[in-house]
Amino acid sequence: MKNKTQSEPFNNLINFEKMPHPLQKEDISALSPEETLSLIKELQIHQTELKLQNKKLFRCQSELEGLHKKYADLYDFAPVGYFVADKNGLILEVNFEGADLLGFEKHELIKRSLLVFIAPDVQDIFYDHHKKVFETGTRQSCELKLVKKDGTQFYAVLQSNAIQDSEGNLSQIQMVVTDIDEIKQREKSLQKSEKQFQARYMGIQVPTYTWQKQDDDFVLTDYNIAAEIFSKGKIKKYIGEKISVYCQDNPNVIADCDECYKKKKTIRKQTRYKISATGEVRLLDISYVFIPPDLVMIHTEDITRRHRAEENQRKFEFIANSSKNFMTLINRDYVYEAVNRTYREYFNMSKEEIVGKTVADVWGQDVFANYIKAKLDKCFAGEEGHFEGWIEFHGKGSGYYDVSYYPYFNEKNEITHVAVFSSDQTEHRRAKDALRESEERFSLFMDNLPGVVFIKDENFNHLYINKYMENILNKGVIGKSPYELFSKEIADNFIEEDKKVIAEGIQMINEAILDQYGVSHTYRTIKFPIIQEGKPLLIGGIALDITNQVTAEKALKESEAKFRALAENTVSSIFIYQKDSYVYANPAFETLTGYTRKELALMSYRNIIHPDMAKIIHSRHQARLRGEPVISSYKAKILTQKKETRWIDFTMTPIEYEGESAFLGTAFDITDNVLAQDELKQAYEKLRDTQAQLIQSAKLVSIGELAAGMAHELNQPLMVIRGNAQFILLCLKENGVNKDEVIKIFEIIERNTTRMMNIIKHLRIFSRQSNSNFQLTDINKVIEDTFLMIYEQLHVHNIEVKKYLDRDIPEVYGDANQLEQVFLNLFSNARDAIEEEKQGDTDNDEGYVISEKKVLEIISRLSKTDKKTVEIWVSDTGSGIAQDNMENIFDPFFTTKEVGKGTGLGLSIAYGIIEAHGGHIEVAETSPDGTSFRIRLPVARSDQV
Repeated sequence: MKNKTQSEPFNNLINFEKMPHPLQKEDISALSPEETLSLIKELQIHQTELKLQNKKLFRCQSELEGLHKKYADLYDFAPVGYFVADKNGLILEVNFEGADLLGFEKHELIKRSLLVFIAPDVQDIFYDHHKKVFETGTRQSCELKLVKKDGTQFYAVLQSNAIQDSEGNLSQIQMVVTDIDEIKQREKSLQKSEKQFQARYMGIQVPTYTWQKQDDDFVLTDYNIAAEIFSKGKIKKYIGEKISVYCQDNPNVIADCDECYKKKKTIRKQTRYKISATGEVRLLDISYVFIPPDLVMIHTEDITRRHRAEENQRKFEFIANSSKNFMTLINRDYVYEAVNRTYREYFNMSKEEIVGKTVADVWGQDVFANYIKAKLDKCFAGEEGHFEGWIEFHGKGSGYYDVSYYPYFNEKNEITHVAVFSSDQTEHRRAKDALRESEERFSLFMDNLPGVVFIKDENFNHLYINKYMENILNKGVIGKSPYELFSKEIADNFIEEDKKVIAEGIQMINEAILDQYGVSHTYRTIKFPIIQEGKPLLIGGIALDITNQVTAEKALKESEAKFRALAENTVSSIFIYQKDSYVYANPAFETLTGYTRKELALMSYRNIIHPDMAKIIHSRHQARLRGEPVISSYKAKILTQKKETRWIDFTMTPIEYEGESAFLGTAFDITDNVLAQDELKQAYEKLRDTQAQLIQSAKLVSIGELAAGMAHELNQPLMVIRGNAQFILLCLKENGVNKDEVIKIFEIIERNTTRMMNIIKHLRIFSRQSNSNFQLTDINKVIEDTFLMIYEQLHVHNIEVKKYLDRDIPEVYGDANQLEQVFLNLFSNARDAIEEEKQGDTDNDEGYVISEKKVLEIISRLSKTDKKTVEIWVSDTGSGIAQDNMENIFDPFFTTKEVGKGTGLGLSIAYGIIEAHGGHIEVAETSPDGTSFRIRLPVARSDQV
């Protein structure tokens, strides 16, 4: 290669040196003048060229000096050490890198023996190397250990060339030293790694083979212990053998190995591998690993058992996840290790929310402690557990669960886990409870039915009976045939009937059975087949004891005959009304209406009822048809066939006639009674008017009796008025009127006139004849108003009045005027009773008999026994009422007074008034010391207020 640093002048100079010169000719004298001139010109040209060449030489010298400096720098700063030594090994030259390798400065190494820096154990190698360089004159290379200034050693590669001197002799050696210590360390590490790899390779648990590419095949170069075991030692004979021979029964392995080599990358496949020695096929997980430059390492793992286990695991998981039951696996730390999908979906939780968490973490400490922990501990102790009951799960609510706990044993027969199988039995439990309740209700219903219920099997044996039948027969029935329970004749009939049920279906018959006392009962029995899978396998039956019904029907027939005989011959009108016509009418009804039976059979009640009552009768009949409550007996007017109006009192009673609803009616002609009642009503009205007149007369009599007292009562204020008027008149005549005195006198006059006006006004009101005027009434005021009229009479007779009136008693609803009449009668009677003559009494100046004790006591109060009743007691200190007179005391015109002193109507009128007020009057007490009358009046109701 041409040196890029050589310039063009340098090259021209070399070329010029090779050119021929004219002066090189041997004979110049032979030249002609022309030739001489030509030569001179040529020399001049040549001289000029020499000058030019000389300049070029100077330029080349400068370039060479620059190149020398450049190469000197490259030499000194080269990344390898350069040494020049003589034949004796003394160092003549060294660059910076060489000095640095040995830990010296450059000048410290000059003239020093190179042998000093060679490790003692490799100096022989250096001698041989040095000798061989000078002997052969060729480049030599060796590895040495060199020693640094600090004594440390390092590996280096020494490449040496011999250098010729000017005479051509080999006198010096030029060496290039390269530090390979790091490389050597790497080699050692690599060797160590290779040893470790080999150890690991041999110790790999899966069979491993090393195949080397050879032509179009692979040759087995190595294998590990696992491969030897897997092949049962037969692999040894295959070292150096081709893969096409070794795997001739498994061509897919050959193809996969070739694929790995070509793609230069690892591939992994699962392969069914046939073992030639046994013919057994195993499932292998094979990894093909390419190792440059030409190796393929094959790792084979027999996953047959694992695959089967995984397949079994998948099957188990499929079964577990397909199961409707909950499955969990819990370890000794109460931590969930596995849960099936059913469990997760039921509780709406992910696998991560359960697996790895404790039972307490998932369901709370209360649920864990109360329902789960004890069962788990029992399982860990080696016992199976079971729980069935209600559990409250947060987020799920209360449910009924069936839980089973089973201990799980590992290969060392140690209990490591508990398998928990559970299911939500809430609906089943509720259904079971409902079924039990239904069965209980069914049993309760059946056992309380007023009839026989039974079920027989295909052999006519009893499978079920209710208590009613048990009580009838008083013997075990279940499992027995009719022949074991009844006579042969009855049993034969039962069997024939049962066969007919199976053959034809539902049968309804009457059967006679003897009870435990030998009494015959007639039963109305319905027998029916119970179908199972389309075939009648069982016979069911319900039987009602119709003995009484049969007896009743017989009695009914007899009764009907008697009824017809009675109805046909009675004077009472009897009819049966059905479907808007008279389906039966007895002769009396024909006589009453004037229609024949045939005519009545075509008529509705609307054809007979008087138009005045058609609407109300129709309304009641429609209500009766709807089943609404309607009075069964009432009065009505009818029109006879002759258009005569008759009053009847009739009843309508719902009955069943010839299997259908109907009404049995009775009718009585009460026309004469109604007319008599009208007359009686008119008489009553007259009597009531007469009674009112009597009451008014009694008032007038009372006023007459009170006249003297009233005159005295009015005379007193008149005397006061007259006296004061005379005094004012006298003062006016004498001109000595004092204004203040006159005012006082007029105030006195005003009070007395007011008193007189009140007495006269009340007397006028009391004496007035008026209709009843019921309103809220203060009973105490009525009493006080009565005293206003009679007080003076009592005072004149020296009768002491004691009033105990409860001011808080409620009002009554009544007529104050009438009540005053009652109290006036009672007070007058008390006055007369007190004034009756007694032995030991004395006369006063007016001729009256004065008792030692003259008292009239009036009490008003709320009843102690009934808070809705007001009581008024009127008591006197008279001589009492004889016991013989007690029964007639309230009768009209009954009196014990002398002739001319009483009418005998006072107490009778009082009794009528109190009764009209919804109250009651009675003689509460009587004795020789006096009599007490008690009046009871109801407190006014809220609707009367």
